[in-house]
Amino acid sequence: MKRAESTRTAGIAAALILAVAIVGCDEGSTFLFNNGGESYLEAALETAEITKFGRHGSRSAWYDTLERNEPHSLHIQGYQHLEDGTCTLSLWIHEPQEGKTYVVGPSGGEAHAIFTRAAFPKNLLRSYNSSQADAGTVVLSRFDPYRRIVEGAFQFVVRNNAQFTKDPTAPESIHVMDGRFRLRYDVSRPSNGKVFD
Repeated sequence: MKRAESTRTAGIAAALILAVAIVGCDEGSTFLFNNGGESYLEAALETAEITKFGRHGSRSAWYDTLERNEPHSLHIQGYQHLEDGTCTLSLWIHEPQEGKTYVVGPSGGEAHAIFTRAAFPKNLLRSYNSSQADAGTVVLSRFDPYRRIVEGAFQFVVRNNAQFTKDPTAPESIHVMDGRFRLRYDVSRPSNGKVFD
C-alpha cells in the first residue's frame, strides 16, 4: 500500500515538474501558488455555507494589458465540483488599484460579476450576473505588480439571467457574501510582447 502511494506521489511530482517545464517558470509558479495553501477564493453562495474554490476545481487570476487605449482588467475565476453539480464565479475589476473599493454593476462599469451553477443529473443551468447598478462592492486590498499577488474581499447580489438559465426553479437573485481572495495573477500580453502600464 505504501509503495503504491509513494509511486503515485512521485508521479504527481513528476507531472508538476513537467508542467512547469512546458508552461514556463512564471506561469508554472502561478499555477503552483494558486493551487497551494497560500491562496484562496471563497464565498457564501446561495447559502451561509462557504464554498472554497479549488478544493475540487480550480481558481485563477489574470491581468489584461492588451491595448494601450483600453481599460486594463483584472479577472478572477473559480470553478468548483459540488456533490450535485458544478459552479463558477467570475469577477472583473477594471483599472485595478491597491486600496480601492469598486462598485459591482453591469458589464463595462468598475466591476462586474457572474455566477453559474449546473445541477446534475439533468444539467439544469442557473446563470446570474450583476446586471443592476450598485449590486455590491469589491475591495482590492492588495495589488502587487512585483509578486503578481492580489487580495481582496467582495459581496454583491446577482440577478437571474433568463437568457441562459434553464432551471425553472432558479430564484430571481442570489446573495454572494463573505467573499475573499488571495491569488497570483498571470499577465496577458499583446502579440508584440510589450506590456503597457
